[in-house]
Amino acid sequence: MTTGFEVHNIAPATGQRMVALGEALHMGKRAGLARADVFSERDGKRTLCASGLVTVRAVAAR
Repeated sequence: MTTGFEVHNIAPATGQRMVALGEALHMGKRAGLARADVFSERDGKRTLCASGLVTVRAVAAR
């Protein structure tokens, strides 16, 4: 279950391709935190377009 979700748009997504990099920052028994950055790439140069953060809570399936 998602408890928090935040995305910040930083620059226009113009370029030849998009690259997204993400990582889990914390994974505990009850909650987890992850982030992702989205880059626009043109001629080998990357520009940060957006950055996001998500917090999730573990819920047991029944």
